Amino acid sequence: MKRRHSILCALLLLLSYAPMVFAMSETLKIGYYYGVATLDPAFVATQLEYNVAMQLFEGLTSFTQEDLRPEPGMAVRWEITNDGATYDFYLREDAQWSDGVAISCDTFRASWLRTLRPETNSPQAALLFYISNAQAYNQGVKTAEQVGIACSSTHLLRVTLEHPSPFFLQLTSLPAYFPVPEHHLQQIGADWGTSAPIVGNGAFALETWSSIQMRLKKNEHYWAHNAIALDDVELRFFHKEGTKTALRAYLHGEVDWLAWVPSQDVIEMLNSPDLLRLPSFSTYYYLLNVSHPALADPHVRKALYLALRRGNICRETLKSGDLPAFGLIPPRIPGYANYPGEREDVARARDLLRKAGFPDGNGFPSLTIMIYKCIEHQMIAEAIQKIWQDELNIQINIEIQEGMEFWTRLAQRKYEIACFVWSGDYLDPSTFLELFEDASAKTNTTGWQNEEYARLLRQSRALPNINERFRLYARAEKIIIDETPIVPILHGISLHLVKPYVTGIVPNLLNFYPLKTVRIER
Repeated sequence: MKRRHSILCALLLLLSYAPMVFAMSETLKIGYYYGVATLDPAFVATQLEYNVAMQLFEGLTSFTQEDLRPEPGMAVRWEITNDGATYDFYLREDAQWSDGVAISCDTFRASWLRTLRPETNSPQAALLFYISNAQAYNQGVKTAEQVGIACSSTHLLRVTLEHPSPFFLQLTSLPAYFPVPEHHLQQIGADWGTSAPIVGNGAFALETWSSIQMRLKKNEHYWAHNAIALDDVELRFFHKEGTKTALRAYLHGEVDWLAWVPSQDVIEMLNSPDLLRLPSFSTYYYLLNVSHPALADPHVRKALYLALRRGNICRETLKSGDLPAFGLIPPRIPGYANYPGEREDVARARDLLRKAGFPDGNGFPSLTIMIYKCIEHQMIAEAIQKIWQDELNIQINIEIQEGMEFWTRLAQRKYEIACFVWSGDYLDPSTFLELFEDASAKTNTTGWQNEEYARLLRQSRALPNINERFRLYARAEKIIIDETPIVPILHGISLHLVKPYVTGIVPNLLNFYPLKTVRIER
């Protein structure tokens, strides 16, 4: 890693955002199948909330859309010490909130500490644990002054890490690292982030927000506002009206872009030029509650893993181009050799079930797959139900849950098998592997714990060499697949319907789509 980040990239970026003249500007209308609960960067949780928050806020870094390389955001440049453990970020001296209030180093420090405070109870806090003493502060062991976030001057932020983290500049573009307008938060109170208006520092400002619609307006105080083609963006949420209404709205021209479309809604449009199949850094898998008497046996868990016909699920059930998943980590990280996992082997699966004391499935208790209400979740569950019943001769039930009930049951481990999908926050194996590092972590609802697995992850964090880190990650991935507290099913893609006059949507693995590059060209 270079000691100093060249200032050239910052200059090139400024040139690329030089004032431009656009012939016309229209309102871009985007449809989504789900709604937004919060836009507070400390609490956003869904892919949609991430994407909307990224229009309203900006971190120290942003990213190139094609390959997700870090580029200047609120920081015009940065310097990294030779050991990779300390970062100096030089903030834009003219940085402002959308209401014109200045942004300084203290803004970032206060925002990050707010996310880390135990009483905030932020689900985003763990992404800040790469900073020295951040986790200890979150646990009430260290003070705010001991956290590795310091202001050397009004516009110079020094960040000291626990260990060198080569992907740290990717992290600083995520919502966990966004600044929060303290002055506006104090004015609104505890409900800040759940209604309009919201003061932000991103390319757009939130103007109106209801349960079915949101309106964004170009932020004239954004440092690169002259390069933004769109004046307004209208977001429409169809979670109350249903998927057919959403598709009809697109076909009738009521929305220009219908995002994250379920595959079953577009079966008749698979050859349409409007349909975009975009890559996704995600894995869909089943969580196995290892506290369940039957699932406590690794022979049973591996039998469930080996009996699956993943290719059939992708090709015949979903028909959308998803890839069968035999490991946890999507096969799209440059330089990382994924653990290949094990292919379908029904004979071995039956033998493992016999070793567990259930020959031909005799005496095996019925198991229930808990799924979130969604047609694709249901289709996958029904396909897997048939496979396990036919091949292993065991009884499988399906239970559909809606809203918070699903997540509450998951958090309380009141399930046997549950569907789950994880989209990586950044392009590194750790964004998947660390989910299962500790049985007590909120992200690990399986109850599974393996000390060797945890040791490999701890050891990898202290290694500056990316190849050495990746070798340890591959060993850790093998452990979790061998012990099977999860059953990987597929690596997804995302489907979008986009009118041909909408340009500037650049596919990327993380499914982050900044609207500042989008144009309407009729």
